[in-house]
Amino acid sequence: MAAGFWQANPTLTVQQVISFLKRSGSQALAPDNSLGYGIPNFVTAYNLAHPTAPLATLQAATLAQLQVYPNPSHDEDLLLNLPADLRGAALQVRFYDARGAVVAEQQLPASAAATVALRPGALRQGVYTCTVQSAKVAPRALRFVKL
Repeated sequence: MAAGFWQANPTLTVQQVISFLKRSGSQALAPDNSLGYGIPNFVTAYNLAHPTAPLATLQAATLAQLQVYPNPSHDEDLLLNLPADLRGAALQVRFYDARGAVVAEQQLPASAAATVALRPGALRQGVYTCTVQSAKVAPRALRFVKL
């Protein structure tokens, strides 16, 4: 991703590229010894470098609101942050392991809440994909790590 970001911004210096990527990290405000600055976000880094000509559109901002947390997770329960277009709709949530096998499934009733609880059960350590689907919108996928 760093090479792609630098290619999209060839006039930046090495230090500027590093700075924008650090500031775009998922843990930029609270880096730690486990994940450092977190996972960098290309669109956020680009928008930091070009505040007058951002890449993000309203749709991209809406998609960014769909989050599973805490990520990484130590607990069995997770929280799902829902964007406005998924609120008020019944949701089908599936959890897939790294092999693509369905390891858990959950039906969520329609709710106006911005955050809903997910209970995938006891998952082994690893990387999982969570898909969220409703009758109104196309399926969306999120990844999370179980420690």
